[in-house]
Amino acid sequence: MAIDTLGANALASDSVTTAKIVDDAVTSAKIPAGAVVVGDIADGSISTAKLADDAVTSAKVADDAITGAMLANDIAISTTGNIATTSSGTITSAGLITASGSVAIGGTGTANTLDDYEEGTWTPTWGVASGTIGTWDNLNTGRYTKVGRLVHIQGYISYGSNSGASGVVSVHGLPFTSTSSGFGQSNNQSGGITCVANTLWTSDCPEAGRIPANSTNFTPVISITTGTRQIEFNDFSAAANHSQLVFFGTYIVNT
Repeated sequence: MAIDTLGANALASDSVTTAKIVDDAVTSAKIPAGAVVVGDIADGSISTAKLADDAVTSAKVADDAITGAMLANDIAISTTGNIATTSSGTITSAGLITASGSVAIGGTGTANTLDDYEEGTWTPTWGVASGTIGTWDNLNTGRYTKVGRLVHIQGYISYGSNSGASGVVSVHGLPFTSTSSGFGQSNNQSGGITCVANTLWTSDCPEAGRIPANSTNFTPVISITTGTRQIEFNDFSAAANHSQLVFFGTYIVNT
């Protein structure tokens, strides 16, 4: 049956409404290509409530169909993929926002650019000038947060055993190599450690630590009348699970 759109039996304007059309009665297969053009659709007549899930896909949107003229005045998308807001609005996302490059905050210069953020774990181990020192029951553990060139660390380590150990002791395994250009008179320090718990040592136990330049180690130290001295193995209490150390620290890396 044909529908008369011009003669005496023509349909009145607006005589066919969406309420009179059965769900799914009009499908894309029943509409000839080009039968419906943008000019035939009133502004606001098609809402998201009237579109089936996944009805509009990227495959169904012609190239260049969405232009700057169709976006809000304060949003711009460039041909290189840059998205910019021309006002002080906020861009939000309920999902994950990723950036393979850097993020500039408060400006566009190098000083305003954040190029890395990372969280993770690391495993502190004992180092000693001579021989070896083992940890207790593999309970040594550490965490880190890296923001740009700044690395924050925390860790726990305790004595387990040794083989011919003697001399200055250090803690190895920092998650990133410290900067090759340190601070101080000789430019040889890149960060510091605070020991917040130092249990079951001899009379001398670590209070702090120094992270040298270009290193993944730190050296625990103790205060003395003339300054500080490095911890040595004979400061350890040579019993399993003694000489425990809980520490926090911060240091700088090159990148």
